[in-house]
Parts: sequence; C-alpha cells; structure tokens
Amino acid sequence: VGIVVDQLATNALREQLVAADELAVRVDNAPSYQLLQGKVSHIRIAGRGLVPIDGLRIARIDVETDTVDLDIGRLQQGEVLLEAPFQAAVNIELTEADLNQFLISPAVTEQLSDLRFNLLPGSREALRYQLKNPRLDFISGNRLRFQVQLEDTISSETLSVVAETGFVIAGGAQLELVEPEILVDDSPVPRRILRQVVDGVNQNLSLEQIEASGVTARVLSFEIDDDGFALALFAQVEPIFLTQAGIN
Repeated sequence: VGIVVDQLATNALREQLVAADELAVRVDNAPSYQLLQGKVSHIRIAGRGLVPIDGLRIARIDVETDTVDLDIGRLQQGEVLLEAPFQAAVNIELTEADLNQFLISPAVTEQLSDLRFNLLPGSREALRYQLKNPRLDFISGNRLRFQVQLEDTISSETLSVVAETGFVIAGGAQLELVEPEILVDDSPVPRRILRQVVDGVNQNLSLEQIEASGVTARVLSFEIDDDGFALALFAQVEPIFLTQAGIN
C-alpha cells in the first residue's frame, strides 16, 4: 500500500511541474490502516532540477512534513487535497546560472520590455526608460549584485546600472537590505533616491504578504555564496493554498 501511495503522490506532484530531473515522494505511516484513510505521519519530498514555470529551474528542494491528512480518494485520481493544515520544513537551493537563464527567458524579457521607469516624477518625461540585459551575481557573505541597462527610448542612450546589497532576515519573516549601493554609469545615486528605493524594496520583501494565500512561512537560514543561494524555511500550509495553487 505504501509503495502505491508513494507513486500516486509523486505522479500528482509531477503533473504540476513543467519538468523535473528527479522527483521522489515517500509517505510514512504506522499503522498501515491509517494510510488507507489518507492519514500519514510524515511526507518526504526530494526534487532535483525542478521547473515549476517555464524558464525557472530549482536546483534542489527537500520537504519534510509532520502529520498530513489527505483525501485518499482524490489522490487516487491524481489530485492532492488536504483535509487539515500541516507543517513542513523546506530546504531550497537555486544557482546563479539558473536564475540568470530565467532572467533572459521570453516571459521575463517580455515583462522587462514593457516596464518603464519614471526617473523624474511629475515631469513629461515619465515612462521613457526600460530595462534590458539583466544579470545577477552572487557574492559570498550574503551579498547580491544586480546589473542592468537602462535605455532611454527617446534618445536611444543607454545607462549602466549596478546595484549591490547584503541581506539579513529580521524576525524570520522580513528580508532587509544591508549596505546597499546603486551606481549609474559608475556614479553613486543621491542618498535620497537610494533611501526611497531601499524603503520600497524592504516593504515588498516580507513573507507575511503570502499569509492570505494560506501559507505561513518563517526563514530558518539564508546563505549566499558565489554559485547561488540556499534557503531553509518552516511553513504551515492551509488547505486553501493547494486549492488556490491549482493542485486541488
């Protein structure tokens, strides 16, 4: 019974992905009759080279849950439906190469081509700039460098923009920028503009924003090295999350 449920769960998850190099699900339970009722003690998921959306590859993801209550009838039909919330430990690794490949994917390129920046608020020159050729570089010590070209669509002139910052996790939920720098054609931007950018970014880097979707997450560890970054999370997942995510 356990082998059958493992395969059913693996197939149900694989159907939600664009691609996967490796994906395995193990469902542990004792006594076995509870497994037939959809109640399991632990679920362990190990994935390598997962592609959840076109162009984005996750190098590694490992998930281990506490007790999970599944609708076994729906699982037999290839669907995952929770009957109660569960908690999980999640470890994720993404590489610099995979993220840069994602930044030049058609989906991201199209969004960047439509993204305009108003560098002179209230002026008639609004919406005249767009981003091109983005690139990420990871630096040991939890720092990240982002490079992009800012093209003036009227004059066709191009500016080189380099932003570098460190990161810390405040309260397990708020990602904050540390010692950020922004250079435009090798010249630092005014501190007033830098502060506006930092404040805007910090407001949008809180995990509390996803709680309305049914997931409460807290960061346990966060580490950037020269090749990518690794993230360890604790999460509580409500049944509503799987429904909204399209897995139900």
